[in-house]
Amino acid sequence: MGIGFYFSSSYDDVENNYDDLNGKDLENRIELYAEQLQGNNDIDYEEAIKQSTRELSGGENIILKTYLSVQNPIVIGGEKETYFDYIQEYDEENDEYGEESGLIVDFFESFNYATAGYYDVDANSVFQGIEIYDGIGANDLIKALKTNDSLAYATNDEGKLALNEIIRSTFEGMGFDAIIDNTVKRFNMDGIYGDTQHIIAFKPNQIKSVHAESFCHESNINKSAIQTILTKAGFDPNQPRSEDGTWGSGGGENMEDLYNALDNLTNKDIEDSQVKPNYPESNEDLYYTDKLDRDFHLYIKDKGKNSQNTDGWADFGPHELFFYNDNDEPIGFAKLTKSKKLLSVNMIYLEPESRGFGYGTSFYTNMLDKGFSFKSDSEITSSTAGLYKKLAEKYNYNIVNGRVIINKSLKIN
Repeated sequence: MGIGFYFSSSYDDVENNYDDLNGKDLENRIELYAEQLQGNNDIDYEEAIKQSTRELSGGENIILKTYLSVQNPIVIGGEKETYFDYIQEYDEENDEYGEESGLIVDFFESFNYATAGYYDVDANSVFQGIEIYDGIGANDLIKALKTNDSLAYATNDEGKLALNEIIRSTFEGMGFDAIIDNTVKRFNMDGIYGDTQHIIAFKPNQIKSVHAESFCHESNINKSAIQTILTKAGFDPNQPRSEDGTWGSGGGENMEDLYNALDNLTNKDIEDSQVKPNYPESNEDLYYTDKLDRDFHLYIKDKGKNSQNTDGWADFGPHELFFYNDNDEPIGFAKLTKSKKLLSVNMIYLEPESRGFGYGTSFYTNMLDKGFSFKSDSEITSSTAGLYKKLAEKYNYNIVNGRVIINKSLKIN
């Protein structure tokens, strides 16, 4: 179920299936990945197996008995299974339904964030073929997602199948800190019994050896699983618990990772001569949206064309925005792609005489405060990188496949 720190409640399960290269789980993953390598790289199966083994095997293993700090897990199966409820109240007096709410709605919003940076995945088809009335259990939801052809072949930058990680990342984005799987009997492997559980912790500071060795060395405390796996963690035998129950000081976000990600994205510089603003001849094609700051006004061209919303935003697709001052003079524009509450800015431009007044920052902060999130483009300018660094001091951020997402309404890092 994606990238994380995996544990089993059964020692026999770990010893039989995960302890070495002969373990059934690792053997299956090596074979599956070898088939992908063979198909993508035109190599024979023997060479594919060797390459797959090099990439997936961690070498010599040890088995540790550990304590886990799990405060808010997704539970799959069993009596306490997580239920994704769906709520929409009906107003009899006005003969209309109210806003949709519930855990399934939160899942959809988080799924849109989680798919950022992946390929061959249609986030809008997440519930295709799923019958949801008042809700759905976690086990049935995950089964339906994995049989959805619009999602099943999602891949990352390396061409590896990524749906499991997208689902896990979606749960983390909703505020869950682990997965407890009560349905592992289905694997039909030695050492798995009727009450065996698999637990996936999302962060290293949730883990502590029964011998009081913590995985919370200061170099790992703020890292995600993907940044820590296959890296030997430092130990602090006297590591205390923090207020949230994890081992370690908690602290703020790891800004170094953010800066490195933004530096890697900063690969283009656009000269003013390369930008040709195409301002409308009149305001008839523009829909007034908001006053962002002082004399800074936002318009949307053609009211999003297909928008039925009173604020002028279409639910999905490309948008052209124009900035005007109090004198009704155009001072800049932006082009972006919107998916629900996620905005990906392709270009933002301000006229030279309008720079230095904080208009760009006002645009981003206004949208963030309204509940929108911003996803960086695959290449950004140094000025955009600087703006993201500034925003990250106030807002939450996440790094997904090298791209940065800034948001306020949902903490997903």
